[in-house]
Order: sequence, then C-alpha cells, then structure tokens
Amino acid sequence: MGQNLDSLAAIPVLLPRALYIWNAASGAWDKLRTPVVRKDINVVAIVSASVLWTPASGKTIRLMGGIISVDQQVNVLFQDGGGNYVARLPFLPANAPFGFDFGNGIVMPAGVNATLKVIGSGAANLTGTVWGCEE
Repeated sequence: MGQNLDSLAAIPVLLPRALYIWNAASGAWDKLRTPVVRKDINVVAIVSASVLWTPASGKTIRLMGGIISVDQQVNVLFQDGGGNYVARLPFLPANAPFGFDFGNGIVMPAGVNATLKVIGSGAANLTGTVWGCEE
C-alpha cells in the first residue's frame, strides 16, 4: 500500500525568499545570485574598447564569470561603458581557453544602462562566453 500524503498538506513550511551570503567588504549580507544571462563572443577585436554586453533598458550588468580565448598574447581588461575599471585578467597565452569566476559578481561601476566592454593590451581577437545577470 502507498502512503497517504494528504496529512502532510497541512504542515506549514517556511522557505526563505532568497539565499544570502556574507560580504566581508561591505560588512553586510548580500543576496546570492545565479547567472541567468550568457553572452556569446564571436571574434571581437580588442585593440580598442569593444562592447560585449548591452543590458536591457533600466538594468545593471553583474559580471559573474566566463571562458575566453585570445589569438595573441595579451592582458584583457573589462570596463564599463563609462570607461571605469571592472576587472583585469592575467597575461593570456594565445589560443588557450581561460576560465574566470567572480563569484557573486562585479556590478558595473557606471550603474544602470552601462555596457560591458573589453580591451586588450595589444592587437588581438577574443572569442568565448561571459555570464552574469541583469538587475
């Protein structure tokens, strides 16, 4: 015989609205985020700042990670649409995939509607995928 689960329907269950993690830098609890946006990068020249991600109107990008490759040895710098520093990756060898993870993510310093751009320390082409969320 199977169990009668009707009696369990009356048991209240408390579920958190969101999971939180401690942010030592701010000294506060932050909502744990999950990357829900993935942007494919199909050969972008990075000798000058190139846009990788434009958020939906009224949204802010939170860059959480990615896997990229460059065709020349260069450093890769991520910046927002206002030219503000977001993150720098180490000197990358040519044609070798490089994965990076920013945990709960880095919010664009320029805020709402700011694009995510990438620039290299020299002439190179970048391919790969970046991910994060828009909030």
